[in-house]
Amino acid sequence: MAFIKLTKEILALNISTEENLWLENIISVSRENERILQTAFIAMPKYIKKTEIVLSQESKNQFLVSSNFSPEGWTLDKFARAYILLHFNPENEKNYVKRLNELFETAEMNELAILNSFIPLFSYPQNWLFQAKEAVRSNVGCVFDAIAFNNPYPSLHFDEAAWNLLVLKTIFCGKSIKNIYGLKVRSNQKLAHMVSDFAHTRWAIGKTISPEVWELVTPYIDNQIIKDIEKLFQSENEQEQNAAKLSCIQSDFKPAKNLLKKYTESFGSKEFKFSNQ
Repeated sequence: MAFIKLTKEILALNISTEENLWLENIISVSRENERILQTAFIAMPKYIKKTEIVLSQESKNQFLVSSNFSPEGWTLDKFARAYILLHFNPENEKNYVKRLNELFETAEMNELAILNSFIPLFSYPQNWLFQAKEAVRSNVGCVFDAIAFNNPYPSLHFDEAAWNLLVLKTIFCGKSIKNIYGLKVRSNQKLAHMVSDFAHTRWAIGKTISPEVWELVTPYIDNQIIKDIEKLFQSENEQEQNAAKLSCIQSDFKPAKNLLKKYTESFGSKEFKFSNQ
């Protein structure tokens, strides 16, 4: 209830009187028939404008504390959709899951993206694993982005295989990993070697991967990956040299420290950081 109250307070600062009357009427009528919420979710852009909402710093912080993510940058119609979804009654798990799944099943591309961005707000988190994993497999960019970026659900609920697929697909698609929630917490050795293998396939065709990606392998540098790091040191690309230096600085692997010492003079006293920091 506190989260609904917070959402309502943010809406009040952004919504017109006419829009608010329509929205509150939907909430009132839906107490007798929840299907009205489904209809309103689909019809929302007809009644609520698409201007970007204004959030105070306090509201951002409260939202982060209550949901682990922020609606910063959301449009008003999207935020109003979140407010609508929060009014599905979760007391009956079967009915609750059925209603929301019906929205997933009938959603067009943009609606599906919005639903996936809202998954962290839903009750019964384990019930949404299929939908979230389907979004990762999607070839529709906005649907993949909705689950992959600034979304805490994958980090909190995906198993290692699903998590690694999300991260590797982000890299494969040439997108930045910096907005993947929980990236450092969910780092793992298998992913580090997958990144290494992917780099090898890129190098074989004369291509590279983003230097920021090498931060994923830093805690897991071993006798195989250290060869990749040395290749980065030998690169003519300063960002790749930067990534190599930082990986060695942050690694506890003794050969990495030796490699750092070997190439240190090339960098002098210049300070570096990964591009996603």
